[in-house]
Amino acid sequence: LRDASELTPGCYGLPEEPISLSNCVKCTYGHSPHLMLSVGDAAIDFTVPRLDGGAVTLSTLLEHKPVLLLWGMITCPAFEGLPSTNPRFSEASYVFEYDLVESLHGKVTVVHMVGPEPHPLWPDRNFDSGREMMNAWSFVRQPRTHAERLGLAQRITPLLHPRAIVAVEPMDNPVWCSYAHGARSAVLVGQDGTVLYTQEWFSGSKTASAIRELSLELGLA
Repeated sequence: LRDASELTPGCYGLPEEPISLSNCVKCTYGHSPHLMLSVGDAAIDFTVPRLDGGAVTLSTLLEHKPVLLLWGMITCPAFEGLPSTNPRFSEASYVFEYDLVESLHGKVTVVHMVGPEPHPLWPDRNFDSGREMMNAWSFVRQPRTHAERLGLAQRITPLLHPRAIVAVEPMDNPVWCSYAHGARSAVLVGQDGTVLYTQEWFSGSKTASAIRELSLELGLA
């Protein structure tokens, strides 16, 4: 596990700098989402605020179990489970996240990460494409303060499993910037600090299968 000093906060200049056609995930990397870590990489330690008070530190959690970091924000249609013909989103909703925590909380700690909003209200833009992509779920602007982000996190908490830890990133998004530039990405970190599994778009069954297989390989209960 790498030291927290290796985090790279402040990507895209959020929230001060606006997302635009020349300042976005796709225009920076050629595609979106973009994972900053690959399987086999050393993860980076972090400490970020918990919604219920205090802070969550990755290295402390890893003393007990592997950790699944899973992003999901209120303006993400994949998280909300809104109708889509895209098969990538078929098992991305909070329902599948809830079921995963319910069935696998003994094998893994799930940290639900709240970062920048993917589909904010105009004039804010979608961080994937840099375009104005307002839809029915675009009812809030990109938060400018941590208090605003906390408020949005509180609104999605009733959808989450009570065993999941809800972590609300600081406004310079240190974990999101360092791990995964996406709306519904997932990163599984082993107890030795190594990235074991990643997904650009969370899929409940695929993630659960990977956790079970890795648990057998690592001899976890």
